[in-house]
Amino acid sequence: MIPEQQLDREMVEEMVNILHSLRMLSLHVVKCVIDWRKQLVCNYLVGQNLAQRPQEQIVNNRFKNVPFVYEEQNYLLKMHQDTAFLLHSNFNKFFNFSPKSDPFLVFPSQKHATPAVGGAANLKKLRKQQPKIQQLTIPLQNNLMKMIRQSEVYMMEEAVTQQMLQGGSELFSPKESARYSQDKENANYNSQPI
Repeated sequence: MIPEQQLDREMVEEMVNILHSLRMLSLHVVKCVIDWRKQLVCNYLVGQNLAQRPQEQIVNNRFKNVPFVYEEQNYLLKMHQDTAFLLHSNFNKFFNFSPKSDPFLVFPSQKHATPAVGGAANLKKLRKQQPKIQQLTIPLQNNLMKMIRQSEVYMMEEAVTQQMLQGGSELFSPKESARYSQDKENANYNSQPI
């Protein structure tokens, strides 16, 4: 490992900026998918006769289940593993990445202390084993945590919905299933990469 004194400050700043940008772009993708689904609702309602227009809540629920498909994958589900490569990358020498899903890089934004167990002898061993470089953190402003939590909940709801739709249970009547399939095809045709 490179001693801490030799770390180029510009290189460290660039790594932090890249990872922070990845977080912000991931948050932006979730927001764009939410906005895209809202636009689907608006387009659907505009095409409906005013007298036949269903309640907006029913329409919102219908389009909430339409996946944003990019390269034949539900992109919100794919995002769960988008940052997994960082654990085995050169970035891992400087940042503490979680082995679990962390698409918004919350884990490397926190300082993680290794607890010393077993007294002074083990503390000396622990100090010898510690890497020469102190793990860096990615700044995380408090106002972003609310957006991250909301995005995580939205992505979790997406995964639950996907599980329910793929499960063997009949969630829709045959007529509703046909309509849902048609709406899904239309949505997939209209989805564009962000």
